[in-house]
Amino acid sequence: MQLSSKTALLASALTVMMIAPAFAQEAKPVLPGLQKKYDNRAAEMERLDVNKDGILQASELQQGVGTQFDAADTNKDGIISEQERAAVLGAVQATGAEKSWSGTWRSPRRQSR
Repeated sequence: MQLSSKTALLASALTVMMIAPAFAQEAKPVLPGLQKKYDNRAAEMERLDVNKDGILQASELQQGVGTQFDAADTNKDGIISEQERAAVLGAVQATGAEKSWSGTWRSPRRQSR
């Protein structure tokens, strides 16, 4: 017995629909700490999205990094000295704020490891 291609396609689709629920996984609850990190990252991305189009362009990221750099470079010499770095990390520790820094800029939690 030979099935038509439409019948074979319908049979395949029905088979997939019947077995798909067996492969579906229940959503696991997100741990509160992970949810907080996600929310912080989402808020940071929203803050960096200057034109509020929902997309981060390189220029927006460069502007955000430049703003962080300018804030850390207190004497405006174009270099972040060890003292300026320590001051920023001290401020982050004092406020408990989570900031994402690249390179030598690390969160206080990572420094203690």
